[in-house]
Amino acid sequence: MTNYNSRHSVQFVAIFLTIFTILRIIKFVPTMPPALYYMIWGISAVYILMHAYVSCRINYSYLLFIYICVISIIGNDIDPKYNIGLRFIGFLLIVCSIGPIFDNDWLYLLRQKCFHFVLMGMTIISVISFLIYCILPTLMLTERGNLYGGITIHSMQMGPIAGLSTVYMIHMILNRHKGQGNKKLIFYWVCLVLSLFSCILAGSRSAILAMIVAVSIYIWRYYRNNILQFIKIIVCFVSIMAISTPLWWTYTKTVQAKMELSEKKGGFITSRSSAWEARLNEFVDSPLIGCGFATVVGSFSERGNEGMVEPGNGWLFVLSTTGIVTFVIFLVSYIHYLFFLLKMSTDESILLGSGLIFWGIHINAEAYTLSSGTFLFYFLWLSLGYAYSYINKCKLPKLAY
Repeated sequence: MTNYNSRHSVQFVAIFLTIFTILRIIKFVPTMPPALYYMIWGISAVYILMHAYVSCRINYSYLLFIYICVISIIGNDIDPKYNIGLRFIGFLLIVCSIGPIFDNDWLYLLRQKCFHFVLMGMTIISVISFLIYCILPTLMLTERGNLYGGITIHSMQMGPIAGLSTVYMIHMILNRHKGQGNKKLIFYWVCLVLSLFSCILAGSRSAILAMIVAVSIYIWRYYRNNILQFIKIIVCFVSIMAISTPLWWTYTKTVQAKMELSEKKGGFITSRSSAWEARLNEFVDSPLIGCGFATVVGSFSERGNEGMVEPGNGWLFVLSTTGIVTFVIFLVSYIHYLFFLLKMSTDESILLGSGLIFWGIHINAEAYTLSSGTFLFYFLWLSLGYAYSYINKCKLPKLAY
């Protein structure tokens, strides 16, 4: 049980972490240096972990994950440009704070509130971005590529943010409007439509696909005892989308351009296939400890000369940089959490499970699984941490992964 003071401290930390992490991706806010970002995370981690020792459950599989990451750093000659010490410390601070390593009642409450606060923040970003785009469209375009990024720093951030916002609004419409009146229901529907438009405008095919699958799974599990209703909703949705095509088709220009470019190059995944092949080659060369935590071999997947990389696949990035054992831990834990959450089929577990489905699909194209300086990394590991805490809280058999 947590007392009033504990709940109050959870609320404060959750609000702080949400604002702190979200502001870092807003393009109108000055960029925070990585060292300062990790220093603030260090202070936050110390405070959070001070609350973790009380009746603490430990996930030993992820402790092994961390240990092998350390071995992958020691066992490889990593170029200094990657600043691997700072990267790994940042990874360790964030994953130990909100990831699936430690768990107790206080950490459960923290992750629960952070999870919902971030989803609310994503909705605000998606809605505001589209509204500003309708008034000043050029202001919402990125400097790099002239793509729709909304108020975020990149369209590749905007896509998954708007996609998850869409999933969250489906959740709010189906579960939270009961007894709240029509005004809130209308508000949720408006946020849903604007989030959907933002997701389409961003032009991230992986985010759109992940959003469609996650929403479909959410509705299917919500109406698991009424399959006919599920079918009716899907048919109704498809019909509405077909009828309203003239309204939203113009927002698919970026997606159409990417599809045309892919066709010219030979296929839908052509832009990622070379990166995937490079990751597999790195794994084959060093299957046990990988090529080094959060790094790549050669310059093919690098962006610039500052150690930034674009690995192309989050699953393969874990495999290629830290080896087979960490990959198995990451994959098996993901499947475990997803299985139990969808099996439980409470309103919260369906939302959390749908979120994990979104991540599982999206990281096939965007590799932020080990990129501790990114917002998507934070929310991915927060989702995994909350899933671990939620399953423990519901007193299912204790998970080893």
